[in-house]
Amino acid sequence: NSAELGEMASKAPRSEVTIVHAVEPRPGGKAGAIGSRKPWTSTMVLKDKAVVLEDDKGYDAFRFFFARFERASGQVYGTGPAWDAFPTVWSCNAILESVIRASEMRVDPPLFGDPNVFGGKLDRRPGAFNPVTGNALFARSVQDVIGQINIGGDVGIGVQLLQQLRGQVETMFYLDWLPIGDGPQKTATEILDRRDMRMRMLAPVAARQEQELLNPLVEDMFMALL
Repeated sequence: NSAELGEMASKAPRSEVTIVHAVEPRPGGKAGAIGSRKPWTSTMVLKDKAVVLEDDKGYDAFRFFFARFERASGQVYGTGPAWDAFPTVWSCNAILESVIRASEMRVDPPLFGDPNVFGGKLDRRPGAFNPVTGNALFARSVQDVIGQINIGGDVGIGVQLLQQLRGQVETMFYLDWLPIGDGPQKTATEILDRRDMRMRMLAPVAARQEQELLNPLVEDMFMALL
């Protein structure tokens, strides 16, 4: 039933909608049967209008995979580096916005002055001509009737904090393991020993990704092509 989507697209083509894709087991389903009799049902619902867009479609196997990076006792889905880094990324975005605003204030600061000096409007374009009224004739220079409001703040502090938070995110994603680092020249044996140590620490993660993500994905793709 795409009439609801068609009507919304014609009235507000840029409006956002929420579509729920529900996949659940079907009792008595059989692999290889037609869509309405497969072991897993598939239903598309337009949440905003509570309208079913697509139904009676199914799959022979579950189509979604949850590869767990880390899983503690009692957890179903587990967590990963993004789980820990998400709050820090939000902080980086907020600080970056502050740094951009402060930089704009430093490069192009707001002005103050008599609104009647330049005829009520100041043209700040390069090479622009601003006629001065008689109110400014008593001033010694234009700087006496107009000035800058220096409220840009210290951009350097924001940049330092942003670099620190980015370093924390790299550590959460284990990117700090990759660089060899500065210092005295290392032998090939030392480099291989460090690589082997890092591979041993990542081995459980790689095995879980292969078992919970790669293998089901290959099987699902094979069944879809079959």
